[in-house]
Order: sequence, then C-alpha cells, then structure tokens
Amino acid sequence: MKFVFIGAIALAAVAAIVLAGGCAVSKRADASESAGNGVSAYVPAITDMIDDIEAIRPRPTLVVEISSRIFYASLADSPAAKELVEKLSPAPLTLELSDSGGFGKVGDLPWTLTERNERLTTRPGDIVLYEGNKLALYYGENIWSLTRLASIGGATKDELLAALGDGDATVKLWLEWSE
Repeated sequence: MKFVFIGAIALAAVAAIVLAGGCAVSKRADASESAGNGVSAYVPAITDMIDDIEAIRPRPTLVVEISSRIFYASLADSPAAKELVEKLSPAPLTLELSDSGGFGKVGDLPWTLTERNERLTTRPGDIVLYEGNKLALYYGENIWSLTRLASIGGATKDELLAALGDGDATVKLWLEWSE
C-alpha cells in the first residue's frame, strides 16, 4: 500500500514537470485555453521543435566523379538510398560501368540494396538500383521498373555522354555533408 501511494505521487510529479516544461517551450502557450484540455496545444510546438532540429541536421549529397568531372546528385527518399549512404559513409566507391541499351551505363555494386521498384521513366542524370545489386546511371530515357537512388539535377544528355565517353566508364561515388 505504501509503495502504491509513493508511485502515485511520483507519477503526479512527473506529469506536473512535463506539463510545466511544455508551457515554457510552447510557441503557442496562449492557445492552451482554446484547446480545452490544454495538452493538444503543445503538440504543434513539439512538432515545430522537431522540424527545427531536422533543419539543422547534416544532409548527404552524392558526389559522382566521371573522368575527373564532378556532378552532384540529390538522394532519393528510399530505403535503398539510405542504405547507399550507410555504405558510402566510411569510404568512396569506384565502379566500372558498361553501356546498357543506348540510354545509360550500368555496373555491379559490391552489395545488395533493398529494392522498392516502381515504374519509372528515366531522365538524364537519374541514378537507379537495378536488380538489387547494380547501379545504373542514365543519360537517356527508359521506362522500366526500378528503384530510384539519386538524380543529378540539371545534367543534360550531352554533358553526361561527354563525361562517360564511349565504352566502359569509371565512376567514383562519395558523400559530402551539409546543413
């Protein structure tokens, strides 16, 4: 009985601290009166705080070097892209890419990534996962079921073909981090 009473007091104290702390950090403290119970007014303030933290978290950019030419690619929001970031974090990766269908070049990855294939129409600069263990860099259009990894924004077919050249191409991938 004594333990139940002490536990109830401790629980009430924790609740009071949480609610009091919420008042101090809430950007919308005045809204608590109109919210009825006062608790729901703190949820947007917490969400805003999380958004603020996300805004300052370092973000990776995929750097693609082809024949000493540097391209920057925005990573896709996919499990495979997140896995690629994990794999590239310790060290850069060098791949040998070969022609594929006259619209891109493809090469073997040293590991398998999670496929979440969807029907895509590729554009110049699209970097996709193919068959779970291959990376394809597109300089032309193709419609296929693929998993998007990244995209080199603004890259044209001519720029990519000039860098990739005829035949096989060596491509080096690494990450740069920024806020």
